[in-house]
Amino acid sequence: MILSEDDLKCHLFRLLYEEERISQRQRTMDNDIWGTRIHTEIKFFNADIKLLDIPDITILSPKNRSILHSIQDF
Repeated sequence: MILSEDDLKCHLFRLLYEEERISQRQRTMDNDIWGTRIHTEIKFFNADIKLLDIPDITILSPKNRSILHSIQDF
């Protein structure tokens, strides 16, 4: 039973995570750190670091992502 938007998000996340091509771990740009393609509540900013969007579920490649570096590092 789905009673809220968050319930729906959780169900959808689980269904997507069961897809091997989405849940398969991939190397990030950081040495020895791996990640998956599916995430929730990821914030997207423009060039002026103003918030653009916060989608419920995002699927992206982790190969160009870092948890050790901020945008100020680039």
